[in-house]
Amino acid sequence: MLKWISAIILSVCLLVSAWYFQQAWVDFRAQGQKLAQLKARVAQLQQAKRGQQQQIEKLRSWNALLERVKASKFNPDEWLVIPVNIARQLEWKDFQQLMFLVSNGNSKDAGYWFRPRQLKVTRASSPAVTKTKANKNSPQVSANMLSVSLSGDFLLKK
Repeated sequence: MLKWISAIILSVCLLVSAWYFQQAWVDFRAQGQKLAQLKARVAQLQQAKRGQQQQIEKLRSWNALLERVKASKFNPDEWLVIPVNIARQLEWKDFQQLMFLVSNGNSKDAGYWFRPRQLKVTRASSPAVTKTKANKNSPQVSANMLSVSLSGDFLLKK
C-alpha cells in the first residue's frame, strides 16, 4: 500500500512539474516574441533618429546658405532681368563666344550674371544633295555647324 501511495504522490508531482514547465515554456516564447518586437521598435527609432539628424544637417546647411545670402545683401529689386531665347544654327567659333558670354566667366567685370534655364546643343545635319537637285539657292550647312537652343535670363545691376 505504501508503494501505491508513493506512486500516486510521484505521479501528481510529475503532472504538477509538467504543468509548470509548460507554463514556463509559453512565457518564454511570449517573452521572445516581445523581445523581437522591442528590437524592431528600437531599430525603427534609431532609423528615425538618423533621418532626423540628416534633416537637421540639411537645415543647418540651408540656414548657412541663407545667412550667406543675407550677408551679401542681395536684393531682387536691384536687378534688371532680361530674358534670352536663342534657337539657331551657329558655327563653332560663334558657339564658343556665346558659351563664354553665358558662362559667367567675365560677368564680374562686365556687371551681369546669366541664369540658365535650358541649353540644348546638337550637331546640325546638312541637307542631302544629289547631282540632279544641286541648287545654288538651297541652304548650305557647313560640317561644323551646331544647332543651339538656349534660354535663360541676364541679370543686370540697376
